[in-house]
Amino acid sequence: MATLLTASGESRDVPGPLTLVQMQTQVGGWIELVTLRVERGARIALVVDDEGKLKGKPVNIAATALYHAALPGVQDVIVGDALLVRVEHEGVTGQEAWR
Repeated sequence: MATLLTASGESRDVPGPLTLVQMQTQVGGWIELVTLRVERGARIALVVDDEGKLKGKPVNIAATALYHAALPGVQDVIVGDALLVRVEHEGVTGQEAWR
C-alpha cells in the first residue's frame, strides 16, 4: 500500500500494487522516483511529478520533511502531491512491485 501525501497537507492510503499510469494520475504528471532509504531489500521512495517545479506546483511540506530527514543537508524541496511507496523485487523475475 502506498500513501498519497498531498501538497495541501492531507494524506490517504492508496491500495497497490500500482501501475505507471496510476502513479502518474496520483501525482499529476510524468514521475520521478526519489529514494529515501533501503530497508530489508526494498526501497522506500517518494514518487513525484518530474515537472512539478516547472508547473509551479506548491511545496509539499510533509514530503519535503521526509526527504530532508532521509538526506540531511539537502536543501531542495518536494512540490505537488507525492506518493510514499515501497518498491519490492518479486521472485526471480526481477519485476518491481510498487506498493
